[in-house]
Amino acid sequence: MSAPRTDRIAIVVKDLERTASFYTNILGMQRHPMEFGVDAAVNESIGGMKGAFIDANGLWLALIQPVGPGPLMKYLEEKGDGHIAELIVEVDDLGTYYDKLKANGVTLNNINGTPLSEEKKFHVLEPYGDKLAYMPENVSCGITIEVFERGPRETSLIHQRDDTWNN
Repeated sequence: MSAPRTDRIAIVVKDLERTASFYTNILGMQRHPMEFGVDAAVNESIGGMKGAFIDANGLWLALIQPVGPGPLMKYLEEKGDGHIAELIVEVDDLGTYYDKLKANGVTLNNINGTPLSEEKKFHVLEPYGDKLAYMPENVSCGITIEVFERGPRETSLIHQRDDTWNN
């Protein structure tokens, strides 16, 4: 199994359009034309959000604006606008990666910080089908690291991003 690959950095923002404008108009980065969202009713553990991708010269920035109550809104209220929320790394098989870490004494967490189990090794982000889990912060030296595996090509948010990027 290959080592995790850095895919993107998530930044929680108060105003998606204002922040995207800063990255594109001031810093000169390119915005991906695709926007995305998560329905709070479908993904209660995360809360609702809307987002956009910025190409930071080969590393993606995911600008995340919470919409409505939930963990993301709480995070925005606690940390403030423009705070780097997490580093997101990709693996080929999240279940196998979970097993490898577990064999070394590390249990991946759900977004709320509770340990995942042998029966539920990851959370599925609907409607995209992408799988995700979190490295315990006491293991990752305090940084929030999301580990994810792409879902099916037809639905995966990250496949959609990459398949439609014409840069």
